[in-house]
Amino acid sequence: MKRSKLLNLSTALANSVSSTRRNVRYFRINSTQVNRSSNFRQFDIISLPTKTYNCYNPFNFQQNLFFSSKPESFIQLVLSNDWSKQIENELEKLNPKLTHESVVYVLMNSNTNPQKSLDFFNWVVVKKGFDLSFTPYIILLRCLACRGFMSEFWNVFSEMKRKGFYLDDRVFQGINVKLTTEKLKEESVEWSKRYQEMVEKDVEKGVANEVLEVILLSDWGEEVECELKKKLKFKFPLTENFVLRIITELWKQPFKAFRFFEWIGSCGRYEHGSETYNAMADVLAHCPESLGQFWDFVRQMRLKGHNIDTHTFVRSCKSLPRKDAVELFEFMMDGPYKPSASHITSLLTRVSNTADPDPNLVYRVFNNFVNAGNAPTKIFYDTVHRVFCKLGKLDEAKKMVEDLRNSGFKPDNFTYSQEIFGLCRCKRFDEACKVLEQMEFEGCVPNVKTWTMLINGLCKGNLMAKALSCFAKMKEKNVTPDPETLLVLLQGFISENKVLDAYKFFTEFIKTETQVKPTRDTYNLMIENLTEVGKLEEALKVLSMMKKNKIRAFPEPITKYIAKCGTVADAKRLLMVLSPSVTSCIPVYKKIFEAFFEQGRYSDVSDLIYASPLCVREHKAIREMHASCQATPSEQVAKSCNLVCLRHSVEFKFVSV
Repeated sequence: MKRSKLLNLSTALANSVSSTRRNVRYFRINSTQVNRSSNFRQFDIISLPTKTYNCYNPFNFQQNLFFSSKPESFIQLVLSNDWSKQIENELEKLNPKLTHESVVYVLMNSNTNPQKSLDFFNWVVVKKGFDLSFTPYIILLRCLACRGFMSEFWNVFSEMKRKGFYLDDRVFQGINVKLTTEKLKEESVEWSKRYQEMVEKDVEKGVANEVLEVILLSDWGEEVECELKKKLKFKFPLTENFVLRIITELWKQPFKAFRFFEWIGSCGRYEHGSETYNAMADVLAHCPESLGQFWDFVRQMRLKGHNIDTHTFVRSCKSLPRKDAVELFEFMMDGPYKPSASHITSLLTRVSNTADPDPNLVYRVFNNFVNAGNAPTKIFYDTVHRVFCKLGKLDEAKKMVEDLRNSGFKPDNFTYSQEIFGLCRCKRFDEACKVLEQMEFEGCVPNVKTWTMLINGLCKGNLMAKALSCFAKMKEKNVTPDPETLLVLLQGFISENKVLDAYKFFTEFIKTETQVKPTRDTYNLMIENLTEVGKLEEALKVLSMMKKNKIRAFPEPITKYIAKCGTVADAKRLLMVLSPSVTSCIPVYKKIFEAFFEQGRYSDVSDLIYASPLCVREHKAIREMHASCQATPSEQVAKSCNLVCLRHSVEFKFVSV
């Protein structure tokens, strides 16, 4: 009965609604990435200079691996197999020459497999005796920050402390986020505790701070260099850990970091290796003003026999402008450690995930991928297809779907959702609706994301009534709406100034779809718009729903409305919704009193304070506000201005009257 009531309401509202406008959200459906022999075509829509790479993959691995024309076979062996005694024996026969970059490459491409990463790491350190630097340790530490490997995590952290590695706050925060994501609350607390202990027992902290102070407080010159020699005379020759620490601490001052890098390498007391080169490149990549210097540096770095490692590539791609990130990808494709499929996918997603993507950048990534002799995965096709749809290039999008089919893949809900979006953007709404029929004919059942994309497109195209009809059809197909579906429709109502219709739909939706929990954005949208049209009663009910569902309340629009044109009784009702119990309610009362005070409603503030619980009336800030309400009119104006300036302070600073 509830469901039929919601459908009837949708139909009734559809008769009175005609249009809506809102921003389109994008939905991603997980798709299996598999390698298949395919008949793919390179893009020739826009003529672009492409590079041909003499690359090949002599083995049929489960994942896409990219290597130079002289692939390091030990990397292929490790990444394409589970770790075993047999693999170790094969590695012993190969007796590979390990480098910083090759170890980082393997660890970065096996970081979803903690046991394999740990086994490889132990083989490198124990069996090969390779002296690893900071980056391999931190990659492994992040990889082990998960259930089932915390014992190994602590062991690696202890070894890092023993070797004198310095972990800055960015590293600490990154691992803390990983532990929180893994829902390891106790381990997160322990990690914070051990990290703080490490910071407190940092024996090099004093010297490092002195060096940083010299660099930061003066322009670089001979005086700075002389002062640095004095500060460091007892530490020469410098360790790699100390040099790395100074460079990373200067990440907000890339030019000074570079001057230190150059100076320390030229004074004959330290020789840079791949680790410090990569650290310097990472610092330069994070600052837009140092982009030119970044490119000069990485080219010189390669001439000196050092390569950008995969860890630095991934971090830099997140910081660089999209165009520079693509150029760095091309630079890496010319080197021995080419980005993996997952890293290229991340780059493609970043390049295409804008409202108005640059197709040239997408083509360059795709073409370099193909030129290296690799068959695109489905997610590659979908990413390029999405770009065509966003740009309204529907003919090209159709050809991309044909290529996808010819490669052995099937279009899924994600593919069709993007097609629907593209059609709606080009105002071809009837064709967009027919896409769902095509999907069902091909055996691909439209899911809630696809339905919502269509509903959203119809709303954006000023077809609100048709969007509601589509919602009704979705329900008839037994597809359960999600919070995004609700938000899309509510924004449609509100864009037509039909706020009460939105409220009716919202309340009926919640009664009917009890398993769907509206987001905080949805509640905020309703409260904000209901108060704008003076529907205080309805806004208070929505606020009460938020409190009931334990969602952080959004009373600001209601408070502002009541303070401006409401009554003391309205304020009391708001207080009852926000603070049904007196415990810890003082901040809530204070904000409402403050809003009335700013509007010059001093007598109403006094009435509210008199009606408040004793613990509220006796609070220092409230007592001072009450006293100021009894002041003369001129004093009240002055105190009101003082309150506006200090409204975010912990205590009110009124002059005693």
